[in-house]
Amino acid sequence: MKELQSIDEKVGQLQKKKDEINNPFSLEGFNIGRDIGKLMRQADAISTKMFNLSVTEPDRKLLKFTRDGDVGLTKEGGVCCRVQKGPVTEYHILGRFSSACIDEE
Repeated sequence: MKELQSIDEKVGQLQKKKDEINNPFSLEGFNIGRDIGKLMRQADAISTKMFNLSVTEPDRKLLKFTRDGDVGLTKEGGVCCRVQKGPVTEYHILGRFSSACIDEE
């Protein structure tokens, strides 16, 4: 999150510099635009990593566990199984789960 905030601040500073350049065909403006693009791609990569991490290791607040705590259900319907590998606890996603009423009442 800190990295994303830092990138956001840098993009804001670069955008401010770019806005101060009056010539739309300026080489300096082009370079600033390129740098902004690089930073935005970095931010996208970090966001993707954060999402993948939240799927691999979901926050315990987001899971509804069974009584023994071995299986959890996410709000999105992902069924997770806790696996202890040495000193590390992993949550393996078994699949998606959904339920629906089959009776009209």
